[in-house]
Amino acid sequence: MKLACVALFVLCAGPTAWASAQVLTNPSRVEFTCPDHALDDGHEIGFFLAGATEPVQTALLGDPPEVAGLVTAPIDVRPLPVGSYTAQVRANAGVEVSAWSEPSNPFGRGLAAPPGVVVR
Repeated sequence: MKLACVALFVLCAGPTAWASAQVLTNPSRVEFTCPDHALDDGHEIGFFLAGATEPVQTALLGDPPEVAGLVTAPIDVRPLPVGSYTAQVRANAGVEVSAWSEPSNPFGRGLAAPPGVVVR
């Protein structure tokens, strides 16, 4: 069985996530197409530095439903070091694992503002 995920990525973040060069920073979800979605058990996302062939980190996405041709899953980039990345997804079905998809649009992992400060 050959599984595939296609690299139609949309990395999404909150309203303050766009930098002046229009590079998304600290995305919170990923969207992609997966032609074998009915056959797979789940998906894995890999975070890649520019030009790298192996991810610096991976995370399991589970098997979120496909809606209107897109699979959408939450992601957390906070464990990544600050820097520039692309994402790739692959499908899993039992012990079978697809190849990595094509890279996503570039995104950044930036420093997040502290959620709140109390002076006492």
